[in-house]
Amino acid sequence: MIPLFKYFNSAEKCCGSKIFIQTGNNKYTFDEVQEYVTRYSVYFKSQNVNTGDYIGILLENNENFVFSVLALMNIGAIPVFFNAKNSVAEVSELFNFTGCKYMISRKEFTLPNIILPSKETLNGNIDFHPENITPANTAIIIFTSGSRGTPKAVKITCSNLLNSALASNSIIGYVNGDSWMATLPFYHIGGFSILIRALTFRILLYLPDSLKVSNLKKALDSYNPNHISLVSTQVIKLLEDGYTPTDGLKSVLLGGGFFNNDLIAKLLDKKWPIIKVYGSTESSSLISAHRVKKDDHLPSAGKAVLENKIAVYDKAGDAVPVNTEGEIVLSGPVVTNGYLNNMGETARKFRNGCYFSGDYGYLDNDGYLYLVTRREDLIISGGETSILLKLNTYFLNIRRSQKWWYLQKMINIGDKFRHWLSD
Repeated sequence: MIPLFKYFNSAEKCCGSKIFIQTGNNKYTFDEVQEYVTRYSVYFKSQNVNTGDYIGILLENNENFVFSVLALMNIGAIPVFFNAKNSVAEVSELFNFTGCKYMISRKEFTLPNIILPSKETLNGNIDFHPENITPANTAIIIFTSGSRGTPKAVKITCSNLLNSALASNSIIGYVNGDSWMATLPFYHIGGFSILIRALTFRILLYLPDSLKVSNLKKALDSYNPNHISLVSTQVIKLLEDGYTPTDGLKSVLLGGGFFNNDLIAKLLDKKWPIIKVYGSTESSSLISAHRVKKDDHLPSAGKAVLENKIAVYDKAGDAVPVNTEGEIVLSGPVVTNGYLNNMGETARKFRNGCYFSGDYGYLDNDGYLYLVTRREDLIISGGETSILLKLNTYFLNIRRSQKWWYLQKMINIGDKFRHWLSD
């Protein structure tokens, strides 16, 4: 067992004086971040936060999130990430469901809360000995982000997080001087994985002032990061805003399930360095990936990376032949071990060391994964079940038309999907 900052460290050389986090106003070296994390740890301990406590986190993508989460992990407490878009009622319900002891947030709640420390509070004795990391223990809780039903609270271990970072490196191949930009919210696994990758490989992490696409474009032009991760709506808006990748951009990770092939081809024509990935909160972000070329499995979500495995099963629970559709089943070191306080769903979805994703697709002869439908695509539209993949191309095609605004206002297919349209 080793401390947090040693566990998440795959750098070959000492990097303490390198810049780790850069915001619009501040820069922090790895040594400075570690000191802040230590001081936050001391402060949280003084607020009666102890090993094993579940502590809610509802903060923006800024250094306070980074310091707070790493400090809680440093103590051995378990951060529970809350979506900043959730209502007060939703936050309170999930807070009670997960058994959180306190909430760390700048928002007003009637929940037991911890105020973020001031500079004066942090200027004290930092005699503190961090807890050793136990790789198999739950390190963080992140809620799934499906389109219907109560989100499930996924238990993610340090081992899951580290292996996810290693998986990304197997595809990207980080080198000294690389940089990431946090283009997704930290309260989702796709965003938090960016932080863990930067920490593990001692890579500079840019934190834009806002995740609004207009701000992201400015930050991309200003910082010129080497690696970013985007969702479909961000890509579309960046294209509309005239964003053009620079030569410094080495990889753009795109979720393999939500991008139509015409859009991918267009991005390739514009010299976007696309890496399509597939994964979920339950697989600690990506489990398959590949660099896309027009003539090389363009529709695919890639192959399983490193020791991780992807299989396809029929309804009877038996593996199906290649090029045969079925449920996608995942296994390997990135796969988590279930949901907090939900034994029924854990027993149904996690069996024999495998995660039964509820997504459907097939593997080709070369081991490439192709998605047919994703579980998040199942939404209720006026009492009827719809499939987003069937609607996705239609909406992408009309987005630029004058009917787009009218469609956003008039379509009535549930709150979750309206968020998808407006994000």
